[in-house]
Amino acid sequence: MLGALLVGCGWWAPAVCGGEQTCDAFGCWVALCGGAFERGAHDGDPDERPVTTVSVDAFRILATEATIGAWNACVAAEVCVERPDWADDPLCTRSGDDLPITCIDWFQAQDLCTYAGGRLPSEAEWEYAARSGGQDRTYPWGAESPTCDRLVHDLKTCGINGLQPGCSRPDGSTAHGLCDVAGNAFEWCADWHHGYAGAPTDGSAQQRPGRFRAMRGGGIGSDEAPRTRNRVFHPPEFSYPGLGVRCVRQAEP
Repeated sequence: MLGALLVGCGWWAPAVCGGEQTCDAFGCWVALCGGAFERGAHDGDPDERPVTTVSVDAFRILATEATIGAWNACVAAEVCVERPDWADDPLCTRSGDDLPITCIDWFQAQDLCTYAGGRLPSEAEWEYAARSGGQDRTYPWGAESPTCDRLVHDLKTCGINGLQPGCSRPDGSTAHGLCDVAGNAFEWCADWHHGYAGAPTDGSAQQRPGRFRAMRGGGIGSDEAPRTRNRVFHPPEFSYPGLGVRCVRQAEP
């Protein structure tokens, strides 16, 4: 497991609520306080309903998506294992330590978060963080429409040639400083995908087995709307160049 060395942020703050960051060899972790919020959308897709009050405990979440550098370290430590077919897609890469790790399935994402001393976020935690502590935000930055200055998304329109290092679009960050919550790569969550009827309201992941696992965010080149409430899903064995992970940890005492 990675130690608790605080490196790379240039400063230190205790892991308490309100956006404070602590950094280690895996990345920088943002502390979010617990609270209750209205999960879902009355006017959204069918699987975003019913809107339900959900309570979330305090937790810490990566400021950026997990990186290729972290993945390569996890593989070297023999905690993570590459899929034999990962390089079949020419857009998949393991070069560029500060780029988001993609082309990993749900099981590999889970292993990577375990290596980080954390776990996959529940969908409730992910949406709570994306909405800056459960605020009524259509997008991580607010209500303004997506633009190339706010997210890494449309390859052709934005004139980019692939994934970008974390926090390359600071105008698209949440109020707590989470980067690339919309765009760059989709992010695996812990949940099985079902409608919200009967889903846990304590912030935990949906554990009722199903066919698909949940993913959130909005991947580069995808036509999925990068809204904070939008839900996407695929079989847990699925991987592609626009799908990665953002790990969480429990709040420090």
